[in-house]
Amino acid sequence: MELKKLVWHGELLATYGALLAERPRQCMELYYNDDYTLAEIADRLGVSRQAVHDNLQRALRDLEQYETALKLVEDQKQRREVIARMEGDLPPAFLQKWQTEWKILSGKESTWRLKV
Repeated sequence: MELKKLVWHGELLATYGALLAERPRQCMELYYNDDYTLAEIADRLGVSRQAVHDNLQRALRDLEQYETALKLVEDQKQRREVIARMEGDLPPAFLQKWQTEWKILSGKESTWRLKV
């Protein structure tokens, strides 16, 4: 499987995996996160390789449908691209100050205002 497709499936699983039924989610996690083969998953779950394959295909179909409807993965990708462009346009001193203040606030109330 090509790397781009593998990464896409991993992003879908990370975003929408909790919405899957238990068995398809197990198959997906073992296949994509733990790098098990179909045979290894089948042995571990006590089912046939065809059942594992069917669960993977069904889960991917469901994950794609969730993404088509909700667009969470695509929106997140776009936000990362915007942030990367913004970081490239900002002076390094400003970025360092912003990152330092963000780290300080990560565990506190969000009353912080961006100071320019």
